[in-house]
Amino acid sequence: MNWNSKHKKYYMNKGYKFTKLYDEIKVNAQDLPIYSKMKVDVRCDTCGRGKKMSFCSYYRQFEKLGFNNCKQHLQSYYENCFDKEGYQLLSEVRNAKAELKFICNKGHDGKTNWNKFKNGTRCKKCRIENRCSLTRFNYQFVKEIFDSRGYQLLTESYRNVEQKLEFICPNNHKHFITFSSFYYNLSDCGKCRGMKTGNRDRHSYEYIQEKFKDRGYFILSPNYLNSSQKLVYLCPEGHVGTIKYCHFKSGHGCFDCGVINRTGEKSPRWNPKREMADRVKRRQYNEYTKFREDVFFRDDFTCLCCCQRGGELVVHHLDGYHWCDEKRTDPENGVTLCKSCHIDFHSANGSKNNKREQYEFWIKHKKKCLLILVG
Repeated sequence: MNWNSKHKKYYMNKGYKFTKLYDEIKVNAQDLPIYSKMKVDVRCDTCGRGKKMSFCSYYRQFEKLGFNNCKQHLQSYYENCFDKEGYQLLSEVRNAKAELKFICNKGHDGKTNWNKFKNGTRCKKCRIENRCSLTRFNYQFVKEIFDSRGYQLLTESYRNVEQKLEFICPNNHKHFITFSSFYYNLSDCGKCRGMKTGNRDRHSYEYIQEKFKDRGYFILSPNYLNSSQKLVYLCPEGHVGTIKYCHFKSGHGCFDCGVINRTGEKSPRWNPKREMADRVKRRQYNEYTKFREDVFFRDDFTCLCCCQRGGELVVHHLDGYHWCDEKRTDPENGVTLCKSCHIDFHSANGSKNNKREQYEFWIKHKKKCLLILVG
């Protein structure tokens, strides 16, 4: 080999005299670093046959096995190790992590590698069989465990600890559980556990009343079951509504108050530069929105002409919106129609100057036509 800057200091510490870079130097194999890829002559400890191999490969083999053999005799060594355990090695050992196929002394096919085998890992199927034979309980033992805790076992056979067993608990609840969970007290009757948790966490009616009073609300519901029950309340502004306690304690409040606080001048999209006359013309003001909701709820979201429920519904003004200013937001002046019926009315009677008499005549004639078609 030749001197170079990478190993100059290493060999000088070993006692070699430095001449100059790239000069040839003779080094004993024992002085080579363990990571060296320098080719060295080695001989098989069994047959004496020589070969060239890198020093790092030689060192790894010698470090793991304690001897150096050629490939043929190395395979024989591995086979002998498997034979001592009663195993038959079917694969060639290329390296310590290569997959090896074998047949164990009980005839099971398996896979492993040399590292796992030398560390004591053996046939997986044999290990599972041994573990099951040690831990499997019989049906009589399982039934006695259930009986000792006051449970009635309904399942008539037992396979393993992961089988779901049907039982009746002391409180007459029918449920399922695996024996591993039951035996090691990891679980019991799920229904009983739910009842215990519910009773422990359930608040009293007086406690709920106090929580509502702290925010100025008054409960109208006569009792309290759980946090998912809808409670009727009276808010500080006089609105009546329903709310769940789980929502109330999270900060929610009166729905109507929330709508008021998000509409009109309090809306984040409120345009102060827009005049009220323009809002009335476009029908974009709070009173008109409330008017439409009242009419829809009164008519149960159903067209009064064709009886269609839901879909595209509109509120029709009996006395026209454009000329009857005082009845624009009066629910008695509005009726619910579907979009097609509304178009039919205005196609027959025009728009902007409609009156109640026109609607009454039209709806009477329309229903007669529908009856004829149905008949």
